[in-house]
Amino acid sequence: ALPIFTTKPDELRQLFEKYAKVKECRLVTYRNGESKGLAYVDFFDDENARLALSKTDGLEFQGSTLSVAFSNPPKRPAKDEFAG
Repeated sequence: ALPIFTTKPDELRQLFEKYAKVKECRLVTYRNGESKGLAYVDFFDDENARLALSKTDGLEFQGSTLSVAFSNPPKRPAKDEFAG
């Protein structure tokens, strides 16, 4: 979990880039812009992702203990597949 007041993806990018090469970092927020305490960090390859996970899971960040895990969401269907 991320601290709720973490609102800048660059803060997370800087943390993870200490350990691995980051492609993209996205915070998950409510519609009003408040953090849900969750983020997705994309790495350039599996090796970088494994390294980052091993170095950051359980790490203290801004007063909270990070819980880091792999995520492999299903692919979104192409726009054509929505047409009925």
